[in-house]
Amino acid sequence: MVGIILYGSFELAPYAKKYMNILENAKIPYDLIGWRREEKARYSGENVYIYEGKAAKRYSSPFAKIMPAMGYRRYVKKLLKKKKYDSLIILTTQTALILCDVLLASYRHKYIFDYRDKSYEYIKPYGMLVNAVIKASRETVISSEWFKNNLTDKKDYILAHNFQEDLLKYRQKTCVKRKDGEKIRVGYIGALRSFDYHKHLIDCFGNDNRFEFHTCGCGDDVEKLRAYARNFDNIYVHGVYREEDKYSIIENFDIMCYNYPYSYVNDGAVANKYYDALIMKKPMFVNPKTLLGAFIERENLGAGVDEESLDISGKIYDWYKNFDACEFSKKCDFYMDRYIAEDKLFREKIKETLV
Repeated sequence: MVGIILYGSFELAPYAKKYMNILENAKIPYDLIGWRREEKARYSGENVYIYEGKAAKRYSSPFAKIMPAMGYRRYVKKLLKKKKYDSLIILTTQTALILCDVLLASYRHKYIFDYRDKSYEYIKPYGMLVNAVIKASRETVISSEWFKNNLTDKKDYILAHNFQEDLLKYRQKTCVKRKDGEKIRVGYIGALRSFDYHKHLIDCFGNDNRFEFHTCGCGDDVEKLRAYARNFDNIYVHGVYREEDKYSIIENFDIMCYNYPYSYVNDGAVANKYYDALIMKKPMFVNPKTLLGAFIERENLGAGVDEESLDISGKIYDWYKNFDACEFSKKCDFYMDRYIAEDKLFREKIKETLV
C-alpha cells in the first residue's frame, strides 16, 4: 500500500494524477492524504483522507500558516501510524518538511519525493534540510531541469514534465492566428495569485480595445477582482472552472499569460500552463527575467515583456502581429515530442521503483 501525501488540495495538483495512473496501471493500492481548501471536492472514496481544518489564506505570512500546518501534521502522523504504508509519495517541499522527522526516521529510502518549487533553499539550514530529505529518499523527482542548480549533486534526479498524457487528445495541429482588426483574447488560467498581481494585469489591458483579457481560476480575491474589472469594458473575471473544461477555455484564448514576477521561487519553475500552451498551440507572454521566460522568448514561443514596461499591451500586440504561426506550430510540436519521450522514461522509472 502506497500513501500519496500533499500539503494542499489534490484538486489544485494535477501532477498527482501522474502517480495515481502509474499505481492504477500496476494494480498497486494507494491512499490520498490531503487538505481541503476552498476548492470543490473532486476526489472521494474509501482511499481518500482529507484534513478539514481551517487553512490560512494562500498568500498570508508564514507565521499565519504555522498553527494550521501543525493541525495538518498531527492529522497525517496519526494516519501514518495507523496505516503503516509500505511506501510514500511526498508531493512538494512543504509536505516533506512538515513531515521530515517521520521521513528521515521511519521511512528512510521508502519514499519518493516530488520536488515542485523552490522556496527558502537560499537559507542555509533550510537548504540543508531539503537536501537531507532528498538524500534519504528512494527517488527524487523534479519538474524542471533548472532545479538541479539549487539542490544536492549527491542524487540522480528523475525529470517529470507537468502535463497529463490523456490531455494529448486535445493537441492542436496548428496555431490559428487572429485576423487584422479582430480583438486579441489574452487569458490567465489557474489558481489566482495576489490581488496586486492580477490588478496589474487588468491595468495593462483595461480599455485597450485591441484586446480582451480573461481571468479564470479560484482564489481568495475573485470577488474583489470582479469588482475592479467592472471599471473596464474588456476585462472578464470568471472565477473557478471545472478541470474538464480547461482546454475548451484555452481554445478561446489567442495568447496565454505566463508572466510571473521574477523571484527566487518563480525562477526555474515550469507550470502546467506552459505545456497547456504548447498542446493547444497558443503563444504566451512572459517575463524574460525568469529562466523559462527567457527560454520562451529565445525560442519565439511567446512575447517577452518586462513587467515594469510602460506599454506591455503595445509590445504584446506588435509581437502577435509579426509572429509566424506556422513556424510557431512546428516549435510547439518539436518540444512536446521531446517532453512526451522524457515523460515515458519518468513513468517507467517510477513503476520500477514501486513494483
